[in-house]
This record gives sequence, structure tokens and C-alpha cells, in this order.
Amino acid sequence: MVQLSRYRGIAVVVGSLLVVWAIIDLTLTGLVGFTGCWLPNGEAPTDSQVYRVTGARISSMLLHPEPVGVGTSSPLGVLFGQSSLGSSVDTKVLEEHDALPMRWLNLHGWGTSINLMSDITELLFLSRLKPNVVVIAINPFMLIGIDFPTQHALLAKQEGKRLKAWIWLYNNRFVLNHGSRLLTHRIKLGLCRMFGFSFRSVFPALPEHVVPGPRKRLPAESPAAQAERLAWYQKFGWYDPGRYSPDSSNARSLVEVVRMSREMGAAVCIVLMPEHSAHRKKIPGEAIRCFAEINRINFPDHPVPVYDLRDTVPDDLFLDVVHPGIDAMTPVSILVGRCAKDLVSGRPAPERLQTGLDHTQEKDR
Repeated sequence: MVQLSRYRGIAVVVGSLLVVWAIIDLTLTGLVGFTGCWLPNGEAPTDSQVYRVTGARISSMLLHPEPVGVGTSSPLGVLFGQSSLGSSVDTKVLEEHDALPMRWLNLHGWGTSINLMSDITELLFLSRLKPNVVVIAINPFMLIGIDFPTQHALLAKQEGKRLKAWIWLYNNRFVLNHGSRLLTHRIKLGLCRMFGFSFRSVFPALPEHVVPGPRKRLPAESPAAQAERLAWYQKFGWYDPGRYSPDSSNARSLVEVVRMSREMGAAVCIVLMPEHSAHRKKIPGEAIRCFAEINRINFPDHPVPVYDLRDTVPDDLFLDVVHPGIDAMTPVSILVGRCAKDLVSGRPAPERLQTGLDHTQEKDR
């Protein structure tokens, strides 16, 4: 049996190093606008890049000459999600077609896990922006997501004795790098709260001359690539009814995002984003019912409205089974805007909980 107490000293040293890294990270950001990239190994550090880009977007909104959000004359809407949100929704289209006098901020990340979204919510909370509306735009499979492969041989009785430390570090370098960046990020936020640093000093806004490039029209993946992708999703367990539970870590993270958003004063809804039929048909009914269970357990008196847009985009407009292409962005943005309009309409949530938004009736309003 592994004696964890033997590694207490190592844990203290590692924790101290992370705090030092976070302080250096803060110092570099404040002096030269640079955020360190620790433990590089050739992978794309999407986690730290998401934090940096998200922080910059929030800081840019804070620089707006007219205050926005709760308690101001300019309502603010915020979108939380992952890459399926980023490929589907354009905030400019939202502002033009949502029929609401609202500014929109798209804080999508990259990945397949709701667990990663709570850190983005924490950034918004720390900035003291208070959105009037929060749309959590996700896919049902994100209730399972992808876990890092942490089942390594050190936890086994026999193999742990033979395994050398540097081999373990190499085999698990992606996990370690992600974990170190995530811990550094959270320590940095803790230092900000402790010493009262301004949000913009930690996450500088993008320079005015830096604007996003035009979106490109990309080719759809081939049938062979799609079949391979679906096979991987099968291995991930996304099509297994038994994997969907209101007690899972991703479900708990969803509850945390809802509660933090409501604490900021926002009306909150969940939008299930469009999916290719080849993928959508494999998602078990338990995945959709899981959202109702999450509401029943955690929000019985104030359930979160759930809108189902999964079948609203034709298959020929998808890049892959979970990412619509550029031609679907405008219609999906308009649909999300209609969900937001319905959210603030004052109708009771249970009327929308079972069937989602009736798009046919909505078009006739």
C-alpha cells in the first residue's frame, strides 16, 4: 500500500513552486503583458490560452465607455460553452436579431467537459461584471466529457515498485502540464482576491488594432473520418446510457456555473447545441433526461429552462458531427437569441423544460 504521508514534503515543495510560478506569472503580465507558458512539451496549451483570451474579452468589455450589466441602462448577455458554441454563434448576429437591447459576450472555451467551464465563470465573477442573462450552450455528451488518463502504474502494488519516476513524468506529461497550468491559474486568481489586484492588470484587454480575422469556410470531414470520430466517441462512453448521472463531476460543475451566474444576478438557461444526425441519434435518452434530474435535485423551486436545438441544422452544414460550419452560424445565432428572448419573457420555466423551445411557434410570434 502506498504511504501518502511519505510524499508530504514533496507536495509542499510542489505547492510552493506553483505559488512562486503564479507570482512570476502575475508580475510578467503586469509588466509586459506576457503570461508564462510553463512545462512546454510541444502540445497546444489550450487551457492557458482560453484563460488569456477569455480574460482579454472581459477586460475589453470593462473598457467600454458605457457600463453594462445588472444595474445599468445597458443589459449584458454572456454565453458559456465550448468549441461547439464558438463555431455556432456570432455575437454580432445576436445583437442584431435577438430583439433585446443587449450587449453579448461569447466566453466559449475548447474541450468536451463542463468541468473546464467553472474556471471561466470564476473569471467573470472576479471581474465584477454582472450579466443580466447567461446562456449555457453545451452538448449532452459534455455531462461525461473526456477525463485525463490518470490511471497510471504508480497506483498499482507491483508495477509501482518497478516504475521509474522520470518514465512516469514522461508518460503523463500532458496531464501534469494541464494540472500545473490549471493550479497556477487558480492560485493567481486567489492572489488577485487576496491583494485586490484589478482584473485588467492581470488580464490585459486586446489592443484596439487587434481584431479577429474573418471566419473561413472549411471543408466537411470525410465519411471515413466521421466514422472514426464516432468510434472514438463510442469508446469515450458518450453513447452509454449508464454513464449519464446527475451526480457526475460534470453535472456538479454545471450546477456550480448556474449558481455562480445567478449569484451575479443573471437569468440563466441551458441551450443544447446543434448536432449531426449521425451523432445525435446515438445519444441516449438518459442524457437529455439527466438535465431534468439535475433541475429536480438542485433547483426544484427555480428550475433552469432547457432549450433543445440539437436537430435545427441540416447535416450538410456541419464540419464534423458536433461543429456546424460557417453557413449555419447566422441561423443558429438567431435561434439562440430567440431562446434568450423567451428566457426573459416571464413565462414559468416548467413550461419549457420538457419540450424545449417550439421553433415553429416562435417563428410565428
